[in-house]
Amino acid sequence: MFLRLLIFSVAAVAAMGLLAPAAHGDPAQDQQYLDLVHSNGVGGSNELLIDYAHQYCAGPVDMGMVGNLLGQIGWFNKSGIYVIQTAASRVYCPNKIVQPPPPPVVINRY
Repeated sequence: MFLRLLIFSVAAVAAMGLLAPAAHGDPAQDQQYLDLVHSNGVGGSNELLIDYAHQYCAGPVDMGMVGNLLGQIGWFNKSGIYVIQTAASRVYCPNKIVQPPPPPVVINRY
């Protein structure tokens, strides 16, 4: 009984792995995306940039990943996030519209 359950569980996990989408796209597509990002002066590790792009295109991005990305490109680099999202939408998800960052809040103290 236990052996059947174990075999069934392993087969189910293997099947889910085969049905899951690939973590990365075509290497040429990944390179096109990275070239767009880096040519606009945004750094960061290639793997994290690609992972972020795929999550961005698939739906909500994990806030932990956003924190890691901002830690690499600079916490106040909102234009960097815009560049990354724009490059992702051009390469991986052309039907997704990128929202530009809001303008900074200006406080007049006079």
